[in-house]
Amino acid sequence: MLKATRKLKAIIHRIQNITQYETEEYIKGKRIVDIEKASIR
Repeated sequence: MLKATRKLKAIIHRIQNITQYETEEYIKGKRIVDIEKASIR
């Protein structure tokens, strides 16, 4: 439970630091937000 909470905290932190959207290719031609790239300062 603690490990999952820490992981969720890290994801939330990245989402809060999004300065511009970066997308990447997903299945069936869809594009999704790349949280890692989008949250880099």
